[in-house]
Amino acid sequence: MAALSRHGADSDILDYGCGRGFFLEACMETGLRALAGADTSDLAISHLRGLGLETIRVEADNSLVSDWTALSFVPKTITFLDVIEHFPDDMVATFSSWLARLPRQTRFFVFKVPCRDGVLFRASRCVSLLGVSRPITQLFQIGTFPPHLQYFSSMSLRLFVKNLGLAIVEEWGDPDVEPDKLRDRAPTMRILPPALVSSTASLMIRCGRTLGLLDSRIVLAVRG
Repeated sequence: MAALSRHGADSDILDYGCGRGFFLEACMETGLRALAGADTSDLAISHLRGLGLETIRVEADNSLVSDWTALSFVPKTITFLDVIEHFPDDMVATFSSWLARLPRQTRFFVFKVPCRDGVLFRASRCVSLLGVSRPITQLFQIGTFPPHLQYFSSMSLRLFVKNLGLAIVEEWGDPDVEPDKLRDRAPTMRILPPALVSSTASLMIRCGRTLGLLDSRIVLAVRG
């Protein structure tokens, strides 16, 4: 929210693939009210309506909506938080066509993706070379629904945004997991004492912050 505010993008927000609406609830806590969520899940839509939020029901996975008649406002900012990694390989063409149909009022876009540069991803890859594959499977949704179809690096995310004709105004990393939640993300670690898992995760996250190698990457981009 601080990043959006710095660039005047903190109003009229549509969260695409909103799930349970955690980000939208955080927006509400700051006093924002022109908010909406889009999702394929009836449960997600029902939950958001229960919060008094506007909604758009997306009819199919990997589809993009450009008709805002269901909303009381035209989105100024659209967020894709842990969403675009579920899109197939032709996503640049898909998003380019979608952007061309959007009204000029829709200017800002936020993309948050899991990043293969991250310390947890790198550690999981290392142990997988030793024949222990379950941590990376659990951390990065291999074989789950919906599957991850894209694996980004910091560079490939920048190239994706550039290929859409957008300009990045700010980007930053995120650990993607809290130290005390790592055992939930990687259940194989439940055989270890919780304090040991949390302290190890904290150390890895501190290393990731120092080295700029965190497991999620976020960009805020704008149309010219």
